[in-house]
Amino acid sequence: GSRAPWDVRMDPTRLLRRSKRKSEKYIIAAERLIADESTYSEADTSYRTNASSRNISAIQSETESQSESVTWSDYRRQMARIEIVILILIRFIVLFCQTSLEAIVPPVMNTIFQFDDKANSYLYLAAAGEFIVVFGVLTAVSRCGVSDRSLVRTGLILSVLALIWHSCTIPRFTVGDRSQVKYFGIGAFLQLLGCPVVSEIGLALFSKLIPENVQGFAHGVRRFFSQLAVLLGPLWGASTLVMPLLMTLMPLGLQLLATVLFVIWYSRMLPASTNNMDMMSASENTPLLS
Repeated sequence: GSRAPWDVRMDPTRLLRRSKRKSEKYIIAAERLIADESTYSEADTSYRTNASSRNISAIQSETESQSESVTWSDYRRQMARIEIVILILIRFIVLFCQTSLEAIVPPVMNTIFQFDDKANSYLYLAAAGEFIVVFGVLTAVSRCGVSDRSLVRTGLILSVLALIWHSCTIPRFTVGDRSQVKYFGIGAFLQLLGCPVVSEIGLALFSKLIPENVQGFAHGVRRFFSQLAVLLGPLWGASTLVMPLLMTLMPLGLQLLATVLFVIWYSRMLPASTNNMDMMSASENTPLLS
């Protein structure tokens, strides 16, 4: 090929200008690519920010519209439903009976059976172990497809049997006869067997029956009556210990009333999330916490 003139090949300034021009072309092309990528990334970021802002605004407006749509008449209408009233009543009664039993355990063990505090501790320890086993069984059973209302009905039957047992045995206890402690233990076992079934599974069913927009208010009302039962139960048990028949018959009457009401309105103890009965049953069998 042809070669450049001698003066061009030997002049270093011309060689530098040629390489500089080539370098500037590469630099300009690279800067153009970087500018294009920056413009695209800024546009993409701006689009995502706008989309996210629109989603947040939509969620906020939807939440505000839902909260504004709930009125006191809605709260009253939901809380006045017969199935909700019954579930609050049965939880009140079962907690009332449980705390009443807890209150009379020390005087019965110490005064009638003449055991010391160590025996009371063993009894409470056994009760705690029973609670742990019952909750474990409930967890397994609820995941096997057994409906909440069926479990609550079973717990109510156990509670009624326990109170009938107490009504037949506690008034017949004699001071110093330790052979009767087994009858007291059987009644306590039955009552503590039915209590967590009614209270906790009933709570899960209560949450499924209440619409989402009134859950907070409904659970506040439920909590109020639960705490009222916890306060009144020990007062009733301690004050009527000298009249054991009255102490056991009054809770028995309340428990029978709640059980009859639950059985009568048993068909209404279903979540009203859909009109399809098969879907409703599946929704009822679903555990509240998975």
